[in-house]
Order: sequence, then C-alpha cells, then structure tokens
Amino acid sequence: MQKSGAGLHTASSCYWDSTTDGSCTVKWENKSMYFIVTVFGLAI
Repeated sequence: MQKSGAGLHTASSCYWDSTTDGSCTVKWENKSMYFIVTVFGLAI
C-alpha cells in the first residue's frame, strides 16, 4: 500500500481453536510503501 496519508481498516473472522490453529503477521515498510502479510494456519 502506498503511503499517502489515507487510513486502512481490515477484518477477518473464523471459528478458531487456539490449541490447533495459529496465525502470523509480518509488517514491513520503506519510505514510500507499507506492507502487511498475514498467514493463517487452521486444522481441519
């Protein structure tokens, strides 16, 4: 996402089992861009 001063809101939902499911979010930025990557791991 380009850094232009605008805001960003995101949301996600699911049935979550904290003993078997997990997630990892990585945030990175430079002088002109901002990156957010979220990976979800869910047991079936």
